[in-house]
Amino acid sequence: MLAAQGSHEFLVLLARPDDLLPDEQRRAEVARLLSTQDLDHAGRFRSARDRDTALTSRAVQRLALSIATGHRLEPHAWRFTNVEHARPEILDAPAEWRQLRFSASNTSGLVGCAVSMTREIGLDLERRRRELPTELLDYCLNDRERSALLQLPASQQADRFMHLWTAKEAYLKARGLGVTEALHEVEVIFAQNEESSRLLLGSSFKDIGERWQLESWLPTGDHIATTCAERDDAATPRRINRRWVRWSDDSASLVLAE
Repeated sequence: MLAAQGSHEFLVLLARPDDLLPDEQRRAEVARLLSTQDLDHAGRFRSARDRDTALTSRAVQRLALSIATGHRLEPHAWRFTNVEHARPEILDAPAEWRQLRFSASNTSGLVGCAVSMTREIGLDLERRRRELPTELLDYCLNDRERSALLQLPASQQADRFMHLWTAKEAYLKARGLGVTEALHEVEVIFAQNEESSRLLLGSSFKDIGERWQLESWLPTGDHIATTCAERDDAATPRRINRRWVRWSDDSASLVLAE
């Protein structure tokens, strides 16, 4: 269904459920990428929109892994651990893929999966908000972050909060930790633009912020995305390939796009 594209050390694959599942024929094609467990998982959701999000998310996860590894394994053939409340791991991976890591995320209208061949990676996708969610400030931010946020013009505060939230989530995903961890101890410090930021980490994480590279961007006008990628060293940025998966113009196959 998808032509080989070579391997990618760091890959982020994105898709819109409405684009991948426009009709029953395309839905059947996408279902061929999935396992019985994936289909059962999606079928447990009550609403059609949630089922479509689950189907697309699992399909993109499998496609991203196959693309990143040069299509040595077809999407439907990937097998994963299924431990409740734990990050899924790949089962029966060849020896050269033992360092392979992936992080899936989805939100209303958008799904994605980040894959790294050699380093830890975390991805978080969120829908942009029109208003600042004041009820979440104390839960998510420390005093410095909250003060800096509230000094911004009101029109910028909601986006800044979502940049903070996605950066913290992406870091926790890269570490395999849940959002119940001490969010206040994951401090995000922005440079002049919100695409560039760095981490300060509290002592409970036994980690250093310089180990991680944060990148935030707007994949659509309605969404904010952040990756947190482990560096080779503190000075070297990692190049992350961002791609969309879509149907080709003749609707015969799935293709990658910028």
